[in-house]
Amino acid sequence: MADENQQARLVSLLTQEEEAAGLLLQSLEEEFTALKAHNAPALEQAVSQKQNCVERLEATGRQRMGLLNQPAGPADAKAIEQRLQDQDKTGNLVQLWRQLQDTATRCQEHNRRNGRLVSAHQDRVTQILGILRGQPIKSGLYGPDGSTVSGSDPHTMVKA
Repeated sequence: MADENQQARLVSLLTQEEEAAGLLLQSLEEEFTALKAHNAPALEQAVSQKQNCVERLEATGRQRMGLLNQPAGPADAKAIEQRLQDQDKTGNLVQLWRQLQDTATRCQEHNRRNGRLVSAHQDRVTQILGILRGQPIKSGLYGPDGSTVSGSDPHTMVKA
């Protein structure tokens, strides 16, 4: 009976984690859309939703690790899958775990994409501020040998 209760609890936790991961993925999409549109209110809302999803994932992950008698903190996905397999009487646990892993991978990919977009925006703002301050623009060009050319573009828009 205890094994059945533990398996049911693990199914419930994995289902909750998958739901939270799905919401995280949706929040990352909304964040990307807001970043592209330069929509600060929508970005703020997406980031808030993203944070709530991450907190929910952390909480259910800790509960799952406790049921599996695994120490808290980072754990190897294969080790967790093996623990789930050992306790899986129906095949549901491993299937849910793999689905969760797939969604988590997609979240990582979306988060990296969003990070690249934020970085590109920051680079552009830095470049624009440099122009406004009359600082030389670093060209980022490559010479014939493939090394970075340290030349600058003397575009100054304003001098006081």
